[in-house]
Amino acid sequence: MKLSIAYLLMVISFIGLSCSEEGPAGPAGPAGPAGPIGPAGAEGPKGATGNTGTANVIYGEWFTPSTYEVATVFGIKHFTNTVAVSEFTQEVLDSGVVLVYAKLLGYNGAVWPAGQVGQLPITLTYIQPTTVYDTWSAFATVGNLKIEFVNSGNIYTSISNSHQFRFIVIPGGVAATSGRVVNNNETIARVKAMTYTEAMAFLGIPE
Repeated sequence: MKLSIAYLLMVISFIGLSCSEEGPAGPAGPAGPAGPIGPAGAEGPKGATGNTGTANVIYGEWFTPSTYEVATVFGIKHFTNTVAVSEFTQEVLDSGVVLVYAKLLGYNGAVWPAGQVGQLPITLTYIQPTTVYDTWSAFATVGNLKIEFVNSGNIYTSISNSHQFRFIVIPGGVAATSGRVVNNNETIARVKAMTYTEAMAFLGIPE
């Protein structure tokens, strides 16, 4: 009887050991279907604004007319200087904008400070010996830029050749800082209202 019980325990232990051993891994099953797309993550912070571009914006260097032609119209003398500008195309005149700036260095500093830059047209008022008005204007035509000076009292027979001028050409549809389109009427009005330094910074043009 004791022998039978011992034998029975040995058989049970053997069966337990046999059942605990793992067999070889079976073949991999087919891939399951893809799960649903998760919700979009939060938008990242906006990057810093890049530098202003100057693509397609054309600017001339400062130039100093050495002489002026004189013509009398309705009793008023008009002093003019005309320079050739190939960038003044019909398309620019029709859909773009031309800005002309001046350094009126031929005046006494009390009338026009030496470091000052203004956008034409410019009208100056002073006494010589009565009150007179000097008006500087710019006229753009296809291929040409004309600078014109008129004094209300016709007191000049000649004018200084120290005055300097430069032009900026903005073709239609050109974008400036932050993608703003500068041929939009509202934006053009803003550029014209800016100081020279502000306008050059906005357009990305060296002063």
